[in-house]
Amino acid sequence: MTRARTVWLLPVARALVCVLVAAGVSAALPGTSEASPDSDRCVQYDRPERTGDVPDALHELSGLAASRLHDGVFWAHNDSGNDFELFAIEAGGRIRARIPLEGARARDIEDVAVGPCDTGASESCVYLGDVGDNRYRHHEARIYRLPEPPTLDDRPRTVDVLPFRWPDRPHNVEAIAVDPRSGAVFLWTKEPNSLGIVYRLTGLRTGHTATAQRIREIDPDAAAAGLTTGVDVHPSGERILLRTYGQLWELRRPGATRLEDVLEAEPEPLPTRRQPQSEAVAYHRDGRGYLVGTEGAGGPLYTAGCAPPRETGSSRSSS
Repeated sequence: MTRARTVWLLPVARALVCVLVAAGVSAALPGTSEASPDSDRCVQYDRPERTGDVPDALHELSGLAASRLHDGVFWAHNDSGNDFELFAIEAGGRIRARIPLEGARARDIEDVAVGPCDTGASESCVYLGDVGDNRYRHHEARIYRLPEPPTLDDRPRTVDVLPFRWPDRPHNVEAIAVDPRSGAVFLWTKEPNSLGIVYRLTGLRTGHTATAQRIREIDPDAAAAGLTTGVDVHPSGERILLRTYGQLWELRRPGATRLEDVLEAEPEPLPTRRQPQSEAVAYHRDGRGYLVGTEGAGGPLYTAGCAPPRETGSSRSSS
């Protein structure tokens, strides 16, 4: 190669390096859908410790989800019979914002999730599942969606109403999640003898009623593990937390590119603590721990972080 050609290629090479570095930096930014490095994920978790109490305004706390925009903030809500509101709280229970929601009349909101506003979207949205149906009467339900508020204040926000119907029969649901890559919404039915039948919602949009698609039923070895009351997806998209009244489970599938693949993993029990009515769970924004909440003002809020790995010789404890 001639010296002239080498000199001509140097600026091009430098530009290419800059592009690659910039891409790597953007993939690490909070709120992106890129998977976090393996070193950023817990192999094991510490025993949850009490960080605070459920505030009076959230006396029927039913869902938690870590904000992608505000470090240390979790979105939370009450369930049926309360005002249509979204709360921003800290792990200790301090309320940072109490946001009135407009655009719909909620029936029974049971869980909250955070994920892309749409497939391929960089903007982050909050999803609320109006999916509770204790008497199995409703063949249709709704998801509410709004962009994550960029500031923590009490100004009202308007939600998009995304209706859907069940393909078979009414279901009672207390757990929803959003795939951090595809933006697809997933629902876990509340079953007495399993960790729920999982349905996927695609094609959600205003003015159109989508149809839920059954994916699979999650059935762990433990017979008393049923009645899923909350779920959350790890920022990497490779793990799922499942909350029941008496236990906490995690599904792990390293390298998974779809949430459907993670659903095939074997549920593993995680450290948890007894709460009066355990209905809320969320990973921390960085994925290195989780927060669990309960209904009842003054009830305990517990958080767990990463624990040093134990050399047990078992492959089940590794990620």
